Amino acid sequence: MNKIKENCKLVADRIDKRVSYTSLSLYQKCPYAFKLGYIDKVEVEIINKYIERGKKLHSDIPAFYDEVEKRGTIFFPEDKNLSYFFRELYTFYVKFLGVDEAYRYFLTRKNEFELKTDYYLGYIDELRYTPTDEYWILEYKSGFPHKRSILSAKTQLGFYVSFFYEKFGVIPKISLVYFGAIKRPIALHPSQDECVLNALFLSRLVSDGVKRENFNPNLSSCSFFSRSKKEFFACPFGVQGYCKFFGGGKGCEVSKRS
Repeated sequence: MNKIKENCKLVADRIDKRVSYTSLSLYQKCPYAFKLGYIDKVEVEIINKYIERGKKLHSDIPAFYDEVEKRGTIFFPEDKNLSYFFRELYTFYVKFLGVDEAYRYFLTRKNEFELKTDYYLGYIDELRYTPTDEYWILEYKSGFPHKRSILSAKTQLGFYVSFFYEKFGVIPKISLVYFGAIKRPIALHPSQDECVLNALFLSRLVSDGVKRENFNPNLSSCSFFSRSKKEFFACPFGVQGYCKFFGGGKGCEVSKRS
């Protein structure tokens, strides 16, 4: 865990702000987008329907819990999607905590928990103190639990475990709860060790790249270029106006290939 902290410190010093899982994972997807957004400070818009969906959920959840707290009883919102989410969440609590404890949990106000250290900033979807005197981090995902999504979520949890331990000296329990295009939520309980190893790999990848000043976009790792059709799709990081692979800047790779 100390190595993760060292790697994050190096990156934080370079970008002059605390790192987050979002910033680190952006480097993994596109080093050039990372450079534009976090070093050159160019405002780029990340186009991703799941991110927008997640943002809405993050604003809707605290508002709903505030209303539950005011009423002092459990109810479900009129919004169809939000009602589905909370009904399934309540079912999840009942399964793992029992009816009485689930009811008590649901009536307790739950907002995001800000995990802030000298070099890292993250927002935990839900942090619970369990009846068995343990801390429990729950991370909610609105997408579908495919292999890449699960790996990404485990890595994110690895950073939470590492920096939660650094700040509080406690290793928390962790769970992933997927709500998406599925009939029932899927709960996963990965091991802390596995998640921390994933976080170590990503933090090392980014810190090594930053040290070497490696910010080149690369077609071999760019999933937005169709090799069969030899054409580009819209860049979800909003950097095609700057990226040489999208025709921006000098030495355009597109013209070289034509």
